[in-house]
Amino acid sequence: MADKKAALTVARTVRLIVPAAKAKPSPAIGQALGQLGVNMMNFCKDFNAKTGHYKDDIPLRVMFTAYPDKTFSFVPLAPKTSWMIKQACAISVGAHSPGHENVAKIHVKQLYEIAKAKQSVEPNLQGIPLESLVRSIASTCKSMGVEIDARPRDLPAGQKRRPPERTDGSVIVNTAAADTGGKKKK
Repeated sequence: MADKKAALTVARTVRLIVPAAKAKPSPAIGQALGQLGVNMMNFCKDFNAKTGHYKDDIPLRVMFTAYPDKTFSFVPLAPKTSWMIKQACAISVGAHSPGHENVAKIHVKQLYEIAKAKQSVEPNLQGIPLESLVRSIASTCKSMGVEIDARPRDLPAGQKRRPPERTDGSVIVNTAAADTGGKKKK
C-alpha cells in the first residue's frame, strides 16, 4: 500500500522544448533535469527512440514528470502553433506590429491541417471540436500578422455561404447594401 502511494506522488513536472530525435545532455536539459536527480542519458535515449519518426530539428514540447524515487515519465507534444504557422507560410518571424501589417497569407485548409496534426498528437485536445481548434489557430495567425485566405470558391461543392443567424433564428441582413440613401425609387 505504501509503495502505491509513493508511486503516485509526483516530485515535479517540467516543460521542455527539445528537437525531435536530437536530445543530448545539453545545458538546457541539464539545468531542468539535473536538480531532479534524473539520469539525463536515459531521458535522451528514451526521447530519441520515441521521437525517431519525426523530422529532425522539429522543436517538440515535452511534459516531463519526475517521481521521488528518481524515475520519470514524459509525453512528447506537438510543436508550438506559432512554429507550425511560420513553417506553413515559409516565414522566420511574425509581424512587428500585428493588425497594422501582414507578413504572409495562410489558407484555411492549412489551418485545418495544423489543427488535425495537433489534435492527433496532444491528448488534451482530442475532446475539442476541430472547428474550435481552427478558430484558436486563426487567432494566433492574427496576433502574428498572418492574413487568412478564405474565399467562397474554397467551399465544398454544393455548399453556399449562409448569412449569420441571430440566436432567435432570424437572419441578419446587410443594411448598408439595401440602403438607398433615403431616396425613394421611382
